[in-house]
Amino acid sequence: MLVLAIVVVASRPEAPPVANPYEEGLRLVKAANTTNVLVVTYGCGPITGYSPWDDLQFWQAVAERVEDVALWWYNGLPSADVLANFSVVIYTAGGYWFPFGCSGEAYAFLRAAAERGLAVIVVAPDINYQEGSSPSGEYLAFLREVLGIAGALGLMYYSDLPVNASGVHPVERGLPSSFVVKAVNSWPDVFDPAPGALGLLPAGRGVVSEFAIGTAAGLYPAYSAVEPTPPLYALVVYKRAATLGFVPYGLWKESPDVGLRLGVN
Repeated sequence: MLVLAIVVVASRPEAPPVANPYEEGLRLVKAANTTNVLVVTYGCGPITGYSPWDDLQFWQAVAERVEDVALWWYNGLPSADVLANFSVVIYTAGGYWFPFGCSGEAYAFLRAAAERGLAVIVVAPDINYQEGSSPSGEYLAFLREVLGIAGALGLMYYSDLPVNASGVHPVERGLPSSFVVKAVNSWPDVFDPAPGALGLLPAGRGVVSEFAIGTAAGLYPAYSAVEPTPPLYALVVYKRAATLGFVPYGLWKESPDVGLRLGVN
């Protein structure tokens, strides 16, 4: 059995692990008659920025604007059996340092959701940090095959993330042509899409990097200001999966209309 190693980067400030304050299990948040959407709140280690339970509030607000969506919440990591009851899974780790669990235990759940044809939305800043600067082949395969991510560049917690929106793709419609995701949203990521994946919300100028993995590794010096070229994106769409490199709750709190429009799209 492969044991996934976690490499802790020394430059990060010390922070204690966060205990899950809610009982594990499934709860109905909003009733409706048609589409069942499951929000899974999970992650491991310290939290910087917002928690996954903060992010749940954002998805509740989005669900109130979408008719005929029943919103369910599972706190913890459910078995894949629960997927039979849902059409959409939203997995949010908020600002956890290890968004997919301390040993990557969420990989199998998300892979199962994708293989069963569910729409999958992943909110997992710190993708670059999950296994440190030398991630395993299994992790890189998960990112590429399930999320459509070939490389990830982590940004520093004090580096606001400016992004642009063309308004052409349905996910970007109604958004301003440019806006800023505040750094307090945790340690954002920007991504190099894998072949066949679509990058949206290209990063703007002046971000400060942490370190990069996959195809982005070696492109940028760590802990310095960089220009996000070749284009790196804050959101990647691949098949029926969408991955955000920032916590939408934070965007919603800073810019309510922009945050809700992105969530509804």
